[in-house]
Amino acid sequence: MKIIIWVSFLALLACGKAEKRDPESVTGGKPPASTDPTDDDNSPEPDAFLSSNAIVNADPKCVPEVRQPPLQRLTVLQYRNAVQELLLLTSKPVITLPSDDLVGPFAVNTKSLASQVSVNQYESAGEAIAALAKPQINSIIKCSSQTINEACLKTFVETFGAKALRRPLNDEEKTRYLALATPVLAATGGSDAALVIIRAFLTSPLFLYHIEIGEAGGLTGYELAARLAFSLWDSIPDAELTRSATDGKLLTDSGLKAQVARMIVSPRFAEKSGRFVSDWLGLGKAATVMKDQDSFPQFTPVIAQALHKESVDFASYVFGKGDGKLSSLLSADYTFLSEPLFGYYNLAKPANWKEGAEVSLKGSGRAGILMQGAFLTAHSHPTSTAPVSRGKVVFENVLCLTVPPPPPGLPPLPESSPGVVTARQRFEVHEKSPSCAGCHKVIDPLGLAMENFDAAGQWRELDGGELIVTGGTLTLPVIGKDLKFQDASEMVSSVAASPDAQVCAVMQAYRFIAERPILSKDSCLLSKYYQRFQASGTDMRALVNDIVLSPEFRRLRSAP
Repeated sequence: MKIIIWVSFLALLACGKAEKRDPESVTGGKPPASTDPTDDDNSPEPDAFLSSNAIVNADPKCVPEVRQPPLQRLTVLQYRNAVQELLLLTSKPVITLPSDDLVGPFAVNTKSLASQVSVNQYESAGEAIAALAKPQINSIIKCSSQTINEACLKTFVETFGAKALRRPLNDEEKTRYLALATPVLAATGGSDAALVIIRAFLTSPLFLYHIEIGEAGGLTGYELAARLAFSLWDSIPDAELTRSATDGKLLTDSGLKAQVARMIVSPRFAEKSGRFVSDWLGLGKAATVMKDQDSFPQFTPVIAQALHKESVDFASYVFGKGDGKLSSLLSADYTFLSEPLFGYYNLAKPANWKEGAEVSLKGSGRAGILMQGAFLTAHSHPTSTAPVSRGKVVFENVLCLTVPPPPPGLPPLPESSPGVVTARQRFEVHEKSPSCAGCHKVIDPLGLAMENFDAAGQWRELDGGELIVTGGTLTLPVIGKDLKFQDASEMVSSVAASPDAQVCAVMQAYRFIAERPILSKDSCLLSKYYQRFQASGTDMRALVNDIVLSPEFRRLRSAP
């Protein structure tokens, strides 16, 4: 089956120049193939570098100037979540989809439209999903009659289409989608006809993209519901959010606040919070990371998965039932362990311990998510630690500072030799080299502070037979003075309390929740969020609440 292509409309949207028209007059088709927007003044700007000082010292009287990305494709996770809900699947479908763009460390598809290869992948995905739906088509379509007839298909087009496109269909759309299925109904029966409808909706650009036309310069209730659902849940709106859009309450301040408050305490938001931290700190590979078995025989696939689960459960708790604070995420003295990790961490299992219970880390040398095994193993080599990798993640992702690429032709660090046996001794070479010192004097201390944790995330006192030294000094731009620490716990506590990390948390949350790049003119808007974030005691939930309730969040993506 070939579906009508309507590239021109979306191409105009992508350039921010779409004429005001009724979006419901357009039906599904292939996803738009990519065009080159580089000559267009309204093309998306790349993710910009903003210094912490530019945000902290922004004029308090400034007026935010917001320019939304013009067109955005669902991420792979959003697509899979939406399909799972639409088809009542017990798990997310495992299918090949176009890869996501990255904005900072997060998947946000604002940089390009789909290529022809991507179009073909979406068509193949539609076929694969239709095949998944076939065994349970009667449960999906829910006909009142015993057989799937035309009246049943008509109702299905209206109900399924409204969920898939995140708004009611108009009469013309209902007619067009039903017309796709009518010949199949007559030829091979109702089940095949229903599958044609499912495939048509799931390969429509109206499903694959966040289409926002708006009314009177703002989002419609349905568009706001969709933006909230994907921003906070990575999926389509549920029935209650849709009802709030239908009756108009979502467009009122009280109605919006009520829905956001409900959504933020949902398990879906806790799950998304776990993904935020996982993406932010590069934990995605932790569940499948491999270590040299001769060096680390205790590190097994079971341990790797348990370590990843620990960090996801911990982050979900902090943002869910916990206090939501950045300081707790980075330096809390508790965690959540599964059975294998007590022995692995050399911690005594509390009496009457149950899975999901809080476990104290006092006296263990660990604190916060950066000293959990997932982070430590994900940012290490198979046979040894990687202080530069660990330090670089803290420097770039937690402090939002920029590390230039290393100069070409650098020699490798020396292996163990007389007088050079520990990681600290090897990395001192960086500080003695003029071409390396500028970056490594600020990166290395952060990574070397965590040297008490080996490549498998276990505690150690010695490196190469010598006592590990973890103290160091870091100069942060906003503080403007040396930040001294004696070990990893002091380092993460000091970093968490710094304005630099707090500004960075605002920037990262904005990228993730608003699903857009940081633009060069965003210093004013981010300064407003930062001031309120500090006033909340660095409550990340309050920050998310602030972002989605702000007038800027509700602006049209295609508005210049």
